[in-house]
Amino acid sequence: HCKVCEIRKCGQERNVKNCAYCDDYACEKLNKFFGMAPDAKATLEEIRKSL
Repeated sequence: HCKVCEIRKCGQERNVKNCAYCDDYACEKLNKFFGMAPDAKATLEEIRKSL
């Protein structure tokens, strides 16, 4: 899955550790993903709070 994941590809292109570190957090791609993975949103929100 990692080879075809658009979110992973985007993060690699932007050279960020994960989406929480991105200036465009939470983009349209990520918001769609959050609908399927609400736990991921909670995790990324916690990381953003610590930045």
